[in-house]
Amino acid sequence: MTSPVLYEGQLMKKGKLNPAWKNRWCTLTEINCEIVLKYFDSKMSGNQQGTVIISQVYAIEVIECSSYDTSIVSQIPDSCVLNEKAKCQTKYSFILATTCRKYHFAAFDPANFINWLSILAHYVNGDVIKQGWLQKRGEKNKGWKRRYFVLNEHKQMKYFQDAQRTQFQGIIALNEVSSIKEGATETTQSMYHLELHTNKRIWILSADSLKQRKSWFDELQRQRMSKAADLKKQTLLNQEIKENDPADADNEEVQPTYQGAVVYDDNDRKSDESEEDFEIEQFVCSQCGKEYASEWPKCPGCARKGTHVKKNSTQSSFFTNESLFGQNDIA
Repeated sequence: MTSPVLYEGQLMKKGKLNPAWKNRWCTLTEINCEIVLKYFDSKMSGNQQGTVIISQVYAIEVIECSSYDTSIVSQIPDSCVLNEKAKCQTKYSFILATTCRKYHFAAFDPANFINWLSILAHYVNGDVIKQGWLQKRGEKNKGWKRRYFVLNEHKQMKYFQDAQRTQFQGIIALNEVSSIKEGATETTQSMYHLELHTNKRIWILSADSLKQRKSWFDELQRQRMSKAADLKKQTLLNQEIKENDPADADNEEVQPTYQGAVVYDDNDRKSDESEEDFEIEQFVCSQCGKEYASEWPKCPGCARKGTHVKKNSTQSSFFTNESLFGQNDIA
């Protein structure tokens, strides 16, 4: 059974070991209730190079936003993090950040840039149901740490060191929670406990007041008991996203492997390691002269068949006003 495609289009992807940009055809699909981003050599070949698990993406970072027009910046989703420290000469670039790796992508034009950010932000963050400060107790180290929790429509309870949500620490999947209990109350320290029970551990949180605890308890129960109505309701993989809290002694070590947030095949890994001279594959229509990132049987520009011929060009040619790419190319 073919997995439904939620969105697709042309992007560039930067290699991890060899920082070369490669032209990739990307599809956002739903597989076994999980939203995944697959990337291929091209739309025509169908040779898959890797997969990013969207539920394991904790942030979308936009690079070099200061160089964009105000009209572009105003359309960037509020949930995206504006990263002005990262350096990249490629325009319309963004990062999908996971605990295992940061994936660098770039769109070919402003329209596709905003389209990809919007659709990815929807599936990564969803609508925020509830957010606020809570205390969290470590599983092994019983010390308390103050964390900013964000509950989204995908039944994910992500927590951060800061209210700006730039320092991700971990995630609690409500789909894995079997029960929620109101725990102990320490009135002298203004701590009102909540216990979230899963098969793997008991998460112990604490609110600052009885009213705040009741508010979180009622909302968590409501979200946990509700059933997924459509593809917007995600579940995490059985493989748990590890905590990334350096202040917590119970955090698990993040292994420097490709497992977890990405499904890799050997072709993409080898090309990342060995590629030195880089040219992006392009095709030009012999009739209308427009350039495309993939070979189309029927030219989207002039609607003639069999007119696309292969052309090699440098990366900078992707940003000419005359070029059309990605999702906008589909007739």
